Amino acid sequence: DHIVAATGEWSNASNVLSSTQQKRLAQARTSDKPVMIVTPQEALDNEKERSSGTKTWVYKSKNVRDVAFASSRKFIWDAMNQPVKTNNVLCMSYYPKEGNPLWEQYSTKVVAHTIKTYSKFTADYIYPVAISVHTDRIGMEYPMICFNGGRPEKDGTYSERSKYGMIGVITHEV
Repeated sequence: DHIVAATGEWSNASNVLSSTQQKRLAQARTSDKPVMIVTPQEALDNEKERSSGTKTWVYKSKNVRDVAFASSRKFIWDAMNQPVKTNNVLCMSYYPKEGNPLWEQYSTKVVAHTIKTYSKFTADYIYPVAISVHTDRIGMEYPMICFNGGRPEKDGTYSERSKYGMIGVITHEV
C-alpha cells in the first residue's frame, strides 16, 4: 500500500502497480504535461486502509555515490517526459494531499522546466529520472531525487511567497 520513490530507475512496475497505473505511467513517459500515476483518490484510499501483503519496489542506478528514498501510503504521484539532447528524462513528483493545490499545479512542471533549462545552458542532465518529493519544510538533493518544502495553508490557500518559495526550492534542489 506504500508508494516508493528512490534514486534510480524503477524496474518492476508490473509487480507493484495496478494495470491502470501502469498505463498511466506509460502515457507519462511521452507526455509533455503531468499525468497522474496515483490519483488523489487512490492515495486517500491507501491512507485509510492497510494492506495485508507486502510488495518490493526495485530500483537500479549507475554512477551514483549516494541514494535516497521516500515511502508513504499518502503519496499522490504524477509524472511527465522532458526531452534533452541525449535522452528523455521522466520528471516526477510525490506528495501528500497536504501539498495540494500547489504541488499538483507546479512541482512536476518545475522539475521539467529546470531539467530543460539547466540542460540548455550547462550540460545535459545525465540521469533517466528527476524526482521531487514533498516535505513539510526542508530541501535536500540526491542523485535523481530531491526533497522539497512548500505547503499551502490547511484550507488550500497560499501566498505568492509560499508559491515562489516552493518553486525556488525545487529549482535549487533538482
